[in-house]
Amino acid sequence: MKSGDFKMFLLLTLIFVIAFPKTGSASQPGTVEKLGTMHHSIGILSAVFGKGPNGEQAMYAVSSGSPAVLNVINVDSGEKISSHKLVGAAQGWGAVIAPDGRVYVAGSANLYRYSPETDTVENLGRAVSTESTLWRLKSDSEGRIYGGSFPNGK
Repeated sequence: MKSGDFKMFLLLTLIFVIAFPKTGSASQPGTVEKLGTMHHSIGILSAVFGKGPNGEQAMYAVSSGSPAVLNVINVDSGEKISSHKLVGAAQGWGAVIAPDGRVYVAGSANLYRYSPETDTVENLGRAVSTESTLWRLKSDSEGRIYGGSFPNGK
């Protein structure tokens, strides 16, 4: 066998081994685990982490839907603490925790405020009358909330 032919043989063998790795015997049955219903239209577009209603570490995750929902989840156990419908919002593009611990959510064109003390959500209304969507949010040290908007960036 020529040197060039041997190199080609090694190259093809390497390609075959990489392309078709051994994954186990075909006669061994695999296990099937039911994971539940597939979600294909729900997305979590924003989440923030802070103190929950009982002082525990919590994740505040906003899931899209009709309406969008603010989910308060215990970070340590993974259990849902509470869920709050964001009436008037189909998605939540941004969330921020202010210095006082309250959570603000950008839900479609509206701004929502969640209070961990009372475990309630308040719709503060349309953030900017000429804008259709409120995006990411930020808070300064004084608790003022800032956000980006669409379509005019006000």
